[in-house]
Amino acid sequence: MSGWGIHNCVHSEDAGVICEAYVRLVDGPNSCSGRVEVRHDNQWGTVCDNGWDLTDAAVVCKELNCGNVIEVKSAAYFGPGVGSVWIDDAQCTGSEASLVNCTSTKWGIQSCEHLKDAGVTCNTVKLVGGSSECDGRVQIQYKERWGAVCHTGWDLADAAVLCRELDCGEIKEPKSYVGPLGQIWMDQLACTGSELTVRDCPFTGWGVSSCLNGLHAGAFCQKNVRKVVVRIMVKTKIGVNANDPDIMNNLLDKIRTVVESKGTYSVNWRIQPDEQVFHQQKTTTGL
Repeated sequence: MSGWGIHNCVHSEDAGVICEAYVRLVDGPNSCSGRVEVRHDNQWGTVCDNGWDLTDAAVVCKELNCGNVIEVKSAAYFGPGVGSVWIDDAQCTGSEASLVNCTSTKWGIQSCEHLKDAGVTCNTVKLVGGSSECDGRVQIQYKERWGAVCHTGWDLADAAVLCRELDCGEIKEPKSYVGPLGQIWMDQLACTGSELTVRDCPFTGWGVSSCLNGLHAGAFCQKNVRKVVVRIMVKTKIGVNANDPDIMNNLLDKIRTVVESKGTYSVNWRIQPDEQVFHQQKTTTGL
């Protein structure tokens, strides 16, 4: 090197570099969710789910600039891969820059089949400051840092992609916020509505923003709600009052545990004063 600024070079001779990835996520709904694959000897292979845990998955999410780990997947959740199983029994500490830097049995020296391929779901977008996780100002994570989306160009198609990505149902209303000063990662988003994530939509580039109106994008999404009424007849021992608050609260806790373990449900409790209605309608569930 001849020294800083000392040269006889023109910009048509500018140097560049193409970096090849060593880890990727495939066959998932977006580039931050899928089966983990690692490249070795110019061939892509999979990772066995033996010992695969949140710490290992977090390293992958971080390496791919995909935010935090949401869920660890195993047993070829995203489908079985092909070729070699390159890594088995990964034991990351969480500080590694890449999955290939973690302690593991590497490069095909293991007995594992593709039905045990590991996967991961990472989270890179969220709604904050609203009434629920499906309402608020858009925040997206890039290079381990959360930032906003500029409201310029923000419309129904953009917001619809976001709601679907967050598993928040349909878009009810795109919103705008006078956001706090800070990083703005996306500007002039131009989704068609068919994209799986807002990252898949055209925009000006990471951190490239003038955000002339100074407003941040937001959304109010609403999941499809189905209301189900379950009527229960409580049978108690002689001398026990079924209307005792402690008994009812205990019963409600048990019902809520069962129902909410099946997904995102809410349970409301209402006393039916006329117990004969249960028998007449033949809808009693005895507990």
